[in-house]
Amino acid sequence: MKFKSFGKRAFLALTMSFLLTFSALAEVKEVIAEGEAAIISSKDVAEQSAIASALRNAVEQTSGLYLLSETKTKNFQVITDEIYTKAQGYVSSREILSKKEVNGNIVVKIKAQVSMEPLLESMKKLGLLRKWTVAVISEKNNNNAKYVESATNSINQIIIDNGFRVVDNDVLSSLEKPETMNQILKGNYLAASQMLRDNGVDVLVICKTITESLSGNNFNAYGIDVNIQSVKGRIDAKLVRADTGELLGVKSFEKISIGAGEGTKAQALKDAGVDAGHFFVNQIIKLPASTSAYVQLYIKGLSFAKIKPLIDEIKAIRGVRKVTNKIFKNKEAIFEIETEGDSNLLASNISENADLLKKFKFDITSVTSGKIEAVCE
Repeated sequence: MKFKSFGKRAFLALTMSFLLTFSALAEVKEVIAEGEAAIISSKDVAEQSAIASALRNAVEQTSGLYLLSETKTKNFQVITDEIYTKAQGYVSSREILSKKEVNGNIVVKIKAQVSMEPLLESMKKLGLLRKWTVAVISEKNNNNAKYVESATNSINQIIIDNGFRVVDNDVLSSLEKPETMNQILKGNYLAASQMLRDNGVDVLVICKTITESLSGNNFNAYGIDVNIQSVKGRIDAKLVRADTGELLGVKSFEKISIGAGEGTKAQALKDAGVDAGHFFVNQIIKLPASTSAYVQLYIKGLSFAKIKPLIDEIKAIRGVRKVTNKIFKNKEAIFEIETEGDSNLLASNISENADLLKKFKFDITSVTSGKIEAVCE
């Protein structure tokens, strides 16, 4: 009877897992796009060319949401050759909404269903997606404290393997301070948002690890007592967007490990962490690349009279959306800059602005996650 009950639960769990996976694979974005082609040999040929152009435009619109302007500029040919020219492969269905002849051209308007998974997977493999910075923190509990690292290491490795970044131990230490951790665990993510942004964190992963012994058998092998146990490791995880505090995903991951010794618990959590890592990557790649990052710019040696001219120059830099002067004291200023990308990209764009560097004798001395330090002579 117990076996039958377990079989039903397992079947239902497997069915739900399949349905969720199928749903994710079937995710599409509906796009309205136009295409145009000259009538040369026949109207039929021109119509097919116009449809192909419309499909390309539909994929270009969709992929553009996940590309930073800097990425588009530097990788224009790769994007064209590997994404736009293969547009038809990313469109699951299309409907012609209108067709007309204008000045010797056929113009068509279509409604296209763009399949997100293959498109984003192609962009990820080509290294075109935004390099999101992820912080993985774990809720500490006495029972599993020494096994937590097995789970977080697995998640971090999957994130890195898929082309994203994880924060270093110094940032993790600052996030795990009681005052910040308490707010995060209470679900008050906005309260921790400034701390996350200052440390260059785009996405926060919060884990709670649990292990459960399912069974155990003792036997003697060559005079040595051995205990073989079955352990279930579970990770309850949440995915949070750092700048808005938005909850992007909540899911539990379970794995069973069989072995001898305490390492069995670590292995169960490590295996659960692999599944969790893949889930998080699939959620992260769906984030639009144009999401703003907030970078703190610290400048020494700046006179008050130069603040407004400097702000105007920085606003003109590629990718910068907003510049706010937060503090000015003793010729030291702190600006908050809303920009595409991260602090490294912003620093690179600033250093390429010859007028700014010359006019303000501006010299960048340090670039870290979420912060740029500079001096003006």
